[in-house]
Amino acid sequence: MLICFLSTVHTARDKRVFEKEAVSLAEAGHEVVHLCPGDEPETVERGVRIVTYRQAHGLVRRALGLVSLYRRARALAADCYHCNEVDSWLVGVALKAGRHRLPASAGRRARPLLVFDVHETFPHDLAEFHAPRPLRPLVVAAVRALFRVLVPFTDKLVLAKRSVAVDFPGADAKQILVQNFVPLRMLARGDDAAAAAVHASSSAVTAVHVGLVSRVRGWPVLLEALASDRAAGVHLTVIGEFNDGSRADFEARVLELGLEDRVRTLGWMAAGDAFREVERADIGLVLFQPGFRSHTDSLPHKLFDYMLAGLPVIVPDFGAEVAGIVRDAGCGLLVDPSDPDAVAAALGALAGDAAERRRMGDHGRRSVIDKYNWEAEAGRLVGMYAAFEARADAGASERAARGRA
Repeated sequence: MLICFLSTVHTARDKRVFEKEAVSLAEAGHEVVHLCPGDEPETVERGVRIVTYRQAHGLVRRALGLVSLYRRARALAADCYHCNEVDSWLVGVALKAGRHRLPASAGRRARPLLVFDVHETFPHDLAEFHAPRPLRPLVVAAVRALFRVLVPFTDKLVLAKRSVAVDFPGADAKQILVQNFVPLRMLARGDDAAAAAVHASSSAVTAVHVGLVSRVRGWPVLLEALASDRAAGVHLTVIGEFNDGSRADFEARVLELGLEDRVRTLGWMAAGDAFREVERADIGLVLFQPGFRSHTDSLPHKLFDYMLAGLPVIVPDFGAEVAGIVRDAGCGLLVDPSDPDAVAAALGALAGDAAERRRMGDHGRRSVIDKYNWEAEAGRLVGMYAAFEARADAGASERAARGRA
């Protein structure tokens, strides 16, 4: 099959869209294209063809750019459009509903299949980050109503976490759960003992935060915690981009608190390079702040990266899925991420007890190897596309039989 991953926000080498889903389907023998925002020339990487277009910023400009994106996507004449945001889903529905018919010699379907990959609690995200508080319930209801209109045009809903199913009542038969676990191939070494030793620090204990960095993801609380006597001597490595324009404030606060010798900011890194840095650390951080539904229901990639690397983790105690996984694995501490004293106490407790770090880290790594790994999730995704192919082959055989009759 020719599968087009259609993105309006997710970039060329996004951790879920590219590193996990697109690469896995290419390895399974499909022809895979990622049509996504960017400015690089067309290329093929790990079996995936990356085609970029100039990104429009802001909700209004993004909306106006959908017509151009529709034309680009239609020109690819894919068998399936795998959409990663609500607006790319709208484009996918237009492709599905439109007269997307090709000559028989093209060997493509008369109408493409359509998949919506549900990464987030989109109704609440749109309401909480783009609407005044009094209007948020109305926005949530409106987005869910839109979903009810779009679902009948959609062949499958791929859920990145269980909690997002609430936005698709009555569509259980179309849902498949493909969670954001970590690929075991990320391990630097082939055996557990070697992998466990990679991250052991030879000097200062280092905490690491991977992914987007912002105020609502906890950097003000984290810096204040690092400045506390309870976390004295703990170092911090930040890997990722600031997505709220607060980098200058972050750097100013580091200087103000006298942390410049203990904080290292590396910016965005490719997934493999970022994982190597995680392996060099001692503690993994997830510090989403309370007050956002998407934070309550979060299931971030980085949690499983930390666990696979053998790091104990510090995570929000209110996390519906994250807290349950950490309790199940026995691999970290649950804290109130809005309380600098609580974060500092957790950092200090782990920094001062190397044996406990190793014990929790071993539990986390074993849980990923046994349960929370991408390989099992990829099997479900590949199986879904195999079922698409089988259904198409059966339909072609039936049409041929009718023609002979």
